[in-house]
Amino acid sequence: MLFTRRNAAKALGGFAALAALPRAASAQDIGNVTPPPAFIFSVNFRGSPDTDAVAFQEVSGMTVDMDLITQDGGGDNRYLRRLPKSAKRRPIILKRGRMAADGAFVKWCRSILEAGPLAPGAVDPRDIDISLLDADGVALRSWQFRAVTPLKWDIDAFESDRNNIVVEKVELSYTTVRRSV
Repeated sequence: MLFTRRNAAKALGGFAALAALPRAASAQDIGNVTPPPAFIFSVNFRGSPDTDAVAFQEVSGMTVDMDLITQDGGGDNRYLRRLPKSAKRRPIILKRGRMAADGAFVKWCRSILEAGPLAPGAVDPRDIDISLLDADGVALRSWQFRAVTPLKWDIDAFESDRNNIVVEKVELSYTTVRRSV
């Protein structure tokens, strides 16, 4: 039998009990909220005029995990406490088709990855804003990543038996993230 408010009321002894049952939320109660599509987004590099906005095919890795410490119960050995230790930030991964070699984003990544971190002035961290946009280009959610530096530059395999576009992947580390909007 399908569970409905009417069937539940019959089982409870009549429609008088119907008013006592919880009602499911309607679209008006929720405010007609439609989940946004994930394919409209922007990536903006701040702190340098020549790396303002860069187009990417995919953004992933916006993950923050919490490390835990396991601690004995302190005399009560039946329990172990799991206490938060610190936040662990995974790298942001940006993917797109082959990037132009003379672009400001590529020059910035190359200056850090090819020169090495020990070269004087090689590490030039930037701030990045990643925004999820609606159909009109208005930001629904934004994430501000601070002190971003490239960690890895990866190019897809060249395969003679496939007709794929060359995709480059850049992994970026950051110190803090803040979500807004």
